[in-house]
Parts: sequence; structure tokens; C-alpha cells
Amino acid sequence: MTLALVAHEIANAETETYAIPSLLDEVSSAAGGSSWSPTDAVASCLVAHFLGIQDGAAGPWQCPDTLAETVAAHIHDTVVTTRITATCGIASGTSSTLTFGAGSGAISVTSTVAGSVPQAASSGGSLQVSGIGTFTAQDIGGTATLTGVCQA
Repeated sequence: MTLALVAHEIANAETETYAIPSLLDEVSSAAGGSSWSPTDAVASCLVAHFLGIQDGAAGPWQCPDTLAETVAAHIHDTVVTTRITATCGIASGTSSTLTFGAGSGAISVTSTVAGSVPQAASSGGSLQVSGIGTFTAQDIGGTATLTGVCQA
């Protein structure tokens, strides 16, 4: 076992414990599928930054110096989560249609509307929901938005 492989495995543990989804997405996008996994790609970036070597433990992909710096600077960032709740039509009995948008993170919307199932959209996406009840949107990694009129 080489020092580079040991360093990569330690960096894998660091990545699995601390890396936020947007950092994994950024590195995975840069790797363009040439890394074995997003976790391995981030770990290789950490090794490249802290040891100054390409460890070769993430497949053929090699982490560019500028990305390695970004990963090292943001490996311990915290996930920002925003939540928006809208209660519609309870008093009036009027159904509302709302659109929840995802900021820089992934969004999920749950509802108390009978028969509804949770919905999800990726970064920059949106979800449209209708009915009478309480709608709760949670954007993990960004800021959720709400458009539409919620009838009281």
C-alpha cells in the first residue's frame, strides 16, 4: 500500500463525513464521469491540494490545481437549508396552485393534501403543487422560492 493510497482513503473518510452535496456535484461535474465516484474525485482533490500529488485512486481523472484549492477551502462548509410553508384554502375551501423553486440546492415539497406524494427537483428546478392543505418546501443547499397566490 502506498502513501498516496493511504492519503486517498483518509480523504475519502473526510469527504464522506463533511462534503456538502453542492461540492460533490461541482467536482463530479468537473470530472465528467472519468472518476470512479464523486467521493473519490473529491478525495483526490484533497490529496492533490495537501500532498501536491495526483493519487490515481479515482480512475483516470486528475484534479486541476484550482479545483483542489476550492475543495480544500470548502470541504467543511455547512449545508444551508431553507424551508417555506404555505397553508392554503383551509378557511375558504379554495384550491391554490403554487410553484416552489429550487435555488442552488435540491428542493423537496411535501403536502397534507389527500393522496399527494412528496416531490423533488434538482438545483434550479421547480415544482408545481395544487390543492387545499399545507405545503412545505425544503431547499437543501440553497434558498427556496414560492410563487402563486395561496388562498387563506
